[in-house]
Amino acid sequence: RDLARRLLHEVPGRIRSAVPTRVKVASKTGSLAGVRAEAGVIELPNRPFAIAVMTTHLRDDEAGERAIRAVADAAFSYAERVALG
Repeated sequence: RDLARRLLHEVPGRIRSAVPTRVKVASKTGSLAGVRAEAGVIELPNRPFAIAVMTTHLRDDEAGERAIRAVADAAFSYAERVALG
């Protein structure tokens, strides 16, 4: 259990890259041809939340990676503002 938790926290995904390093993130990435996905839990103090993003019909896989990061960045910014009141 502890190993699984540690591994999830060490996944270098797009969600992790959108959140400051001071905040814990547990996430799982996934991909198929033309599809990029990632789901995770962002452990923002006083406001933890789950997020899942899937992109499809990609001609450029990197565009999917950028989209996941942009959604995670927007979600984190919103949750942080709410948490701070």
